[in-house]
Amino acid sequence: REKYSNLRNEVQNTMPEIWPGLEFELSILRILSIEGCTLPFIGIILGRPSSYKTVIISLLKKWPNTFYTDNFTARSFVSHSTAVNSKEELEEIDMLPKIRNKLFLTPELSPIFTTKEEDLIQLLGIITRVADGHGYVSDSGAHGHRGYDEDIMFTWTGAAVDIPYKVYKILGNLGAKLYFFRMKFDEQTPDELLDYATTDQQFDSKLL
Repeated sequence: REKYSNLRNEVQNTMPEIWPGLEFELSILRILSIEGCTLPFIGIILGRPSSYKTVIISLLKKWPNTFYTDNFTARSFVSHSTAVNSKEELEEIDMLPKIRNKLFLTPELSPIFTTKEEDLIQLLGIITRVADGHGYVSDSGAHGHRGYDEDIMFTWTGAAVDIPYKVYKILGNLGAKLYFFRMKFDEQTPDELLDYATTDQQFDSKLL
C-alpha cells in the first residue's frame, strides 16, 4: 500500500493524465502474481491521439517479466516460416513461449484492427485461442504439426485509438476475450497548453 501510494503521488505531481491508464496496466501486470490463476487477461487502452497511451505502455517495457513489441502477425505466436529448417530454430522465433508468465506490451494495435477482414478473422481467432491459456498448435505444409499443447499463462496490455465495428462483430462470434479501458480526455485550454509548453520540467524528465 505504501508503494502504491508513493507511486500515485509521484505520478499525480508529474503527469496526472496517465494515472488511470497506468493503474489499469499495473493491475493487469499484477494478475500474474495471483496464485493459481491460469486464465490470461487481455486489456486494451482506448484513447484519442496524444492521450499518452504509448507513454503508459512504454513505461513498463524495460521492467522484469514484460515482453514488448511494436508489431506482430497472427503467425508470430507459432511460426511455420519456410526460411527456417529446424524445429529448434523455429522455437527460438515463436512468440508464444516468449510471453509465458509475462506482461505482453503492444503500444499500437490500430494498424492490426484495420487490416483486411479475412486477415483480421485469422488474427482474432488465434488470439482467442491463445487467450484460453492452453497454448496453441497449428499445422502447415512447411513444418507440419507444431506448437505448444500446454498451459501458457500471460497478460497483455495494448492500445488503440478506437475499435472498428467489424472487430466487435468478429469478437461477438469468437467470445469475450478482449477487455477495453477508455481513457478520459480533457480538452486543454490555450492557457493550459502554453503553461505546459513553458514549464521548467521537460517531458523526458517527467518520465524518469
